[in-house]
Amino acid sequence: MEWLTRNVEAPDSERYQRGLVYLRRTGAEGKQLLSRLRPDARSALLRLREKAGLQRQLTKAWVRGDIDASDIGKVTRRYDGLDAEGRAAFVTLSSTRVPTPSL
Repeated sequence: MEWLTRNVEAPDSERYQRGLVYLRRTGAEGKQLLSRLRPDARSALLRLREKAGLQRQLTKAWVRGDIDASDIGKVTRRYDGLDAEGRAAFVTLSSTRVPTPSL
């Protein structure tokens, strides 16, 4: 968790708090994901603090192998660039599970 404590002056700093909140929500899987992300992607994911469900969905998708760690930064930056209507559509789309075809 060096990324969380590096260059942080106090435990009540914004970055420290965002990291703790995320880790409480996602546990060991979230810790593992954050350690694999580049700093800009990690920051983008942690800025989604108000969107706990989206953070968990992205983390679970990574754990299942549905998304690469390198894609997390792209997804969160694109999400940040959406307007309210686009964000609502994204959340709806990402929460919809597509059935797996049976052979």
